[in-house]
Amino acid sequence: MGDIRKSKAVRLNITLPDTILEQIDETCQMYGLTRSAFILQSCMAKLNSDKMLSQMPDMFDLSKK
Repeated sequence: MGDIRKSKAVRLNITLPDTILEQIDETCQMYGLTRSAFILQSCMAKLNSDKMLSQMPDMFDLSKK
């Protein structure tokens, strides 16, 4: 992943259940975030988590013993 500070912002329209949007808005209010900042941080956390998991050795595969 590149440096997001050097990336161009692109407008995005998404559809979410109203209950999820309410939870997002409540969280944004608590932490002083915009929806965009919350969604960006959430996406980056998920992408980083997936990247970390994909790079972990397969330590739970018992067939290798």
